[in-house]
Amino acid sequence: MVIRHLDDKVSRELDSSFRNSEWGPEAADAMCREVRDFPVPRNNMTIGDLIDATPKEYISKVMLEEKIFDTWYSGRTCLIGDGAVSSIQDAVVLANCIYELPATPTVENIEKAFKHYKDERFPLAKTAYNTSHRLASIVGQQWYNDLIRTILKYMPKSVFTRSLHVMYAYRPQASFLPLVTDRGELKPAHQPSLDRARALRKAEDKAKAATSSSISINTATTTTTTTATVV
Repeated sequence: MVIRHLDDKVSRELDSSFRNSEWGPEAADAMCREVRDFPVPRNNMTIGDLIDATPKEYISKVMLEEKIFDTWYSGRTCLIGDGAVSSIQDAVVLANCIYELPATPTVENIEKAFKHYKDERFPLAKTAYNTSHRLASIVGQQWYNDLIRTILKYMPKSVFTRSLHVMYAYRPQASFLPLVTDRGELKPAHQPSLDRARALRKAEDKAKAATSSSISINTATTTTTTTATVV
């Protein structure tokens, strides 16, 4: 499927002509031609190879409004991003959740990890999405955008400070890297995936230490017994 991403405003403008030639088979073919030469990572293929291998009736051009999707994962596949900051934060949290998986995970194990990932990231992604829309209302050129800018100009500084605190308090860290020391006054927000992953690693380290200690004791006992026999 070839998808053209549209924001809410553009999709409303095109709603009346949704089924005209702009969205027919010819338009889908045109979009396919535009991306045919794009390489497929880690394969000696192009998007054109995938298009050629796909039945034509399965290729369509559709409108996709900008929104927060409720479905983030299915089976062994999940979504991250979009945006540089969101993608990095998603990747960190997802890595922590994957760390919790057993050595040979089942699909159920993987989906459970993905659920933990979504549970932690979805509220923050929604906040970022809403913030983006609010910023869009500030930079517009309509009369109501001017009104919003005027109101914000006289808004107490404390309101902006609280908004920034919500934004900057969430700074996820990867469990497999040394934790960054907090040096500012703003305490980091709770990160469930980090707590779970660190607790798991602590338990693993404790188990390894116990096993190592047991091996050392057995070795010492064996050596003593052998020496006594020789004497």
